[in-house]
Amino acid sequence: MLVRRVNGSSLELYENGTELILGITETVVNGDLLMKLRGILRNDLVYEFDDELSAAVSVGKNVVLDFSDVRYIASAALKTLLRMQQKIDISNSGQEMRISNASDEVMKVFSESGLINLLQFEGRE
Repeated sequence: MLVRRVNGSSLELYENGTELILGITETVVNGDLLMKLRGILRNDLVYEFDDELSAAVSVGKNVVLDFSDVRYIASAALKTLLRMQQKIDISNSGQEMRISNASDEVMKVFSESGLINLLQFEGRE
């Protein structure tokens, strides 16, 4: 059973009430909205991720997704990222969405999916 806990600017999803599966914490840093992600972005959790990312993008600030503690990203989460990037591109507002601190394993998924050429990454060539 999946348990959802909200505490201020943090969302945590637990499996069986005790094991953290996905955590999302939002803070504003230097005018950007930083979304710190922890855990795994499974297909069955993508609706929660989509809701949080949609809300962040709708604020109009640049959005930085800190992937330093993400161990796995599923295809549905990739689709969410692509859809949000397309929304930003269409708005032509100058807003940016950037992914930072992704592990080599997660970067491999971005590369194999072709999204490495469509999304912005910090600290990567």
